[in-house]
Parts: sequence; structure tokens; C-alpha cells
Amino acid sequence: MNRLKTVDNKSNYVPEFKESLAYISIANLERGLLIEDLDIINHHYQLLIHYFFDAIYNKDLKTAFYIYKNLPAILYKINISLFLLFSISGGVFLTVRRSFYRIEKQLKNYTL
Repeated sequence: MNRLKTVDNKSNYVPEFKESLAYISIANLERGLLIEDLDIINHHYQLLIHYFFDAIYNKDLKTAFYIYKNLPAILYKINISLFLLFSISGGVFLTVRRSFYRIEKQLKNYTL
């Protein structure tokens, strides 16, 4: 008997793997700050923002909270306005468990 399988976009999302990626990106972002490498800083900032919104979309609150807990302290050292934007909007996103496209786009397009 041949069964048809429905494909779910969320089926490829593995929360434990995404949490590991977020942990590595936080560590690399901090290393980038230490050696003052803007390419590393911007790359890992972009990855973390992507992981944050991807986690919210996939209802992976553990990964989203991990990023929300650790990223603002780093952003505070780099850019106060970005720190405030992420701290406030990230808290709202986590509370309502969804993102708002305009703010998400603004955070994703930001370079440090």
C-alpha cells in the first residue's frame, strides 16, 4: 500500500539543533567584538536575528528565549538604539508568540 505523505514546512525544524546554532553564534559574536571584526559581528548578528524569528515562527520558545536573554547584553555594548529596539520588540514578540514583519525586516536589515 502506497501512502502519500504531506509535507509540513516545520518538519525540517529541529529545536535542539537551532538552539546549538544560537549558542555558537552568541559565542562568535562575542569573539568578534573582542577582535573588533565587523564582518564577524554583522554575520552573527544577522544569524541570531534569523534564528530568533525562525524560533518564534516554529514555536520554539526555548531557543527564542535563549537569544532574547543573551543578545541584548551584547547589543548594549555595540548600539544602544538597536539594544532598545530588540529588547522591547523581542519581548512583545515572545509575549504574543508571533512577529511583526516591519520590525522583523528592520532588525534583519540592520548592520553594526
